[in-house]
Amino acid sequence: MRLLKHPVFFGCLLFLATAAGASSLPAESGNGVAGPAPIVGSGDQSADGPLRLTLRDALQLAIARNASLRSAYLGRVLDRANLDLAERTFQPRSSVSLEAREDRSAGLNGTRTRTASVAPGASMALPTGAQASLNWRVERVLQSSAPDGTEDSTSEVTLDIRQPLLRGGGLEIGRAPVERAHLNEERNVLVLESQVTSTLAQVIQSYRTLILENQRVELAELALERSRQNLETRSELVDRGRLSAADLAPARESLARQELQREQTLERRDQAELELVRLIGLEPGTTVEPEDTIDIRSVQALHSDAPSLDQALDIAMEQRPELRQSLVTQQLAALDRTLAEDANRWQLDLSASVEVRGDAPSTTRAIEQGFEESPGHTVGLQLSIPWGDRPARQQRLGTARVEQRQARLSTEELRTSIRIEVQRNLNALESRWDQLRLAEQSLELARQSVAVEQEKLGVGRSSGFEVESVERDLREAEQSLLDAAINYQNARTDLDRVMGVVLERWELAIPQPTS
Repeated sequence: MRLLKHPVFFGCLLFLATAAGASSLPAESGNGVAGPAPIVGSGDQSADGPLRLTLRDALQLAIARNASLRSAYLGRVLDRANLDLAERTFQPRSSVSLEAREDRSAGLNGTRTRTASVAPGASMALPTGAQASLNWRVERVLQSSAPDGTEDSTSEVTLDIRQPLLRGGGLEIGRAPVERAHLNEERNVLVLESQVTSTLAQVIQSYRTLILENQRVELAELALERSRQNLETRSELVDRGRLSAADLAPARESLARQELQREQTLERRDQAELELVRLIGLEPGTTVEPEDTIDIRSVQALHSDAPSLDQALDIAMEQRPELRQSLVTQQLAALDRTLAEDANRWQLDLSASVEVRGDAPSTTRAIEQGFEESPGHTVGLQLSIPWGDRPARQQRLGTARVEQRQARLSTEELRTSIRIEVQRNLNALESRWDQLRLAEQSLELARQSVAVEQEKLGVGRSSGFEVESVERDLREAEQSLLDAAINYQNARTDLDRVMGVVLERWELAIPQPTS
């Protein structure tokens, strides 16, 4: 059998059929999102004890369990599936048609003919905008009642190619659907990164708020204990006759106020714990105990080096997900404008078709004859001039141009906003550090004042009102130092968020969709 006399047709058919069959293989099942690495560290929970978490443990749990983030991860699976589908744009598609038919002509003496055919075919889009199709049809007459009817076979192979030369032609236009899919995928990744960064910043502040409230509870307990001791001391001095009974009133009032403040502090601590549990995605009722603490006895240890303004701006312009998302939107707008301009062109297509055909009593012989004969061919140009829809096309082009300009302006506005945010947060970080140092000095002076007043009270040169006043100042100074320490660390987190380095700061990664 001399099928290789025209190898171009046989080779094209073999390539398209094989590639199309491969592209139709089932994909791996179990689409999902790859979860983060298991949490390791000191975070654990006994049967009846609290869940002990470091801040990094809390962030890892939030990435894995936060409800809004888990919903976003599911959306990423769909986004990835859409990208995989778009990347198959230039893969061949195949089909096979089977047909069995019986024909009977009209009239009393109508003839009856039974035929069967098989028609495999494949088509493929090319990056240049061209469309290629290869079709092979083999038909066999099984039975015919016509006087001159014969049982014969027909084999026909056709290769068609249509290449746009103006509208729809070229690599830029042909690859536009794939390019758009990749840009949308990049934008979706950046949207998720922005959402994760925002959620982690909330978790960090909520975790530190819980630390703050826990230490406020400790300070309230210490203040309450000091009030009790002060009341006992004054009661002893009254018994000795060195103080009047009226001097006990301030101490009793202070004790009652400290008990009230302790209860209020416990309530705020419970609220902070519930908020952290919600953000992390833990079961309601879980008790969380932060392992990280803020040691206000060593303020210098809390200090961290801040980048310069130029360094911070460079990092923000490169890392900030919102800015990168804006740049991708700008690319999409440019692609839309290119497609709108292409839609205004005339349509000029180059078409070519090659056909080989064979007829013989035997199906095998018909196929052989088709490849032995010289093929027929058709080549032509087709020009199509759009008419009547020019206003709509011009409107589309005008809209694309405006949207592209809006995207550019939005990017520039975002750059300006980021510059302002970075400078503002750097100034805030420096200011918070100065406030922290001043709060430390204020606490030391308050401690000295309390010690002096206690000595004066012991020798009868001070009153209970004056001692209570300086002790109240001491409690306020302790609280101010703790607030200043939390504010300083939150200011550093705000700067990391503005620069877009929260994930890098805590060495975390976003789960990737798997298929």
